[in-house]
Amino acid sequence: MLLNIVLLFLVFGAEKKKVSPYVAALILGVIKAIVYTLGTRNILFAVVMGVIYAGLATGFVFFLKRIDRRENSERPEVPDYKLAGSETIKFKWEYIPVVILLLLIIGGEILLV
Repeated sequence: MLLNIVLLFLVFGAEKKKVSPYVAALILGVIKAIVYTLGTRNILFAVVMGVIYAGLATGFVFFLKRIDRRENSERPEVPDYKLAGSETIKFKWEYIPVVILLLLIIGGEILLV
C-alpha cells in the first residue's frame, strides 16, 4: 500500500517535470508489473495487474484533468476580484470516479486476498 502511495506521487510530480501524466500512469503500471513479477513469479498475472493499474492511473489522471478544467460559463469576460473565501465550490460528478479510482489504486490489492 505504501508503494502505491509513492507511485501516485510519481504521477502527480510528472506535471511539474514537464512529463505527461499519462506517461507517468503507464510507468506506474510497469512498476506494478515488475513488483508482481518479483513477488509471484507469474508473468501473465503480473502483466494483467500492470495493465489494470496503468488503466486505473490513466483514468485517475483523466478525471483530475476534467475537474481542473473550467467551463466557459465559469470564466467571466472581465476578471472579477473577490476575497479568497467568497467563492463557492460546485459539486462536479467527476469527484465520484476520482475517489473510487483513488481507493482502488491505493488499496486494490486487498480485493485480491
